Amino acid sequence: MSYKIRALALAAAALASGASHAALDNVTTGNGSLMFVAIDNDANIQVVIDLGLNVNQFVTGTSFTSGLSAPVTWNFSTNTTSLSTTGNDWSAAYEAFKAGQTDNNFQWAVIGGDNVSGGTSPDPTRNRSVYATGNITLDQMLAATTAAPVSNALGNMQNFTASVIASGGTLTSANNGSATQTASNGVGYLADPAGMGANAGGWLTWNYLLSNGETSSFQRVWQRVANPEFEQFGSPTTTDNLSAAPIGFTFDIATNTLILAPVPEPGTYAMLLAGLAAVGFMARRRRA
Repeated sequence: MSYKIRALALAAAALASGASHAALDNVTTGNGSLMFVAIDNDANIQVVIDLGLNVNQFVTGTSFTSGLSAPVTWNFSTNTTSLSTTGNDWSAAYEAFKAGQTDNNFQWAVIGGDNVSGGTSPDPTRNRSVYATGNITLDQMLAATTAAPVSNALGNMQNFTASVIASGGTLTSANNGSATQTASNGVGYLADPAGMGANAGGWLTWNYLLSNGETSSFQRVWQRVANPEFEQFGSPTTTDNLSAAPIGFTFDIATNTLILAPVPEPGTYAMLLAGLAAVGFMARRRRA
């Protein structure tokens, strides 16, 4: 697929999200919202932000799974995004979290879910799925040998989302809203042992929470009784494939920006380093 075609596909997906997305969707709809979450457990504060995307926009064959022609950005301080979404209301809750957290000692993630069986894409037997950041390894992928991790993780995510929505903020009133929470929100607080936690309450096979400035792959795991399947977005196939360059999320609190972009393949880094070395060699020759 050419970059021009990918750009058109991304634009179409962005327009679709702006036209159809409303308040935060729980995973019970089968097409839950993607949420940015961040927590500073020492400062007892977290923020949840509706990114204006739904998980169905990441099914196989869309621009988000087949590769991006340009980064997608969200600036939570200015309520702006490169997607064509309007009515974003993030800044108040985000700035409250930013002021409340201490020394950038927080963790963040992007999560979502589909808690409805059936459907047509990508496979009617595996639509129940968890979407999450976290640089999962092949061993961690293969460690999920039963349906329990997905089923229970989705239950925890459903309870988490319901509690977050009930906490107020603008998650129900704004097109793409936000809210802050504390430990008093119970299962709506990421650190709650009965809630999402670092591994969705112990049910996922990897830690999806990340440090400030870290770049992470994005993947989902489907609930299948015998052989759960994983997809790292950006890979050319849908099952247990870690060979292709994935897309990755990065968040930096200094710039208030979440970025979704292709993760360069090792060969790309090698070419870049070779180019820099050549430039340095030419510069030295000119000085000589």
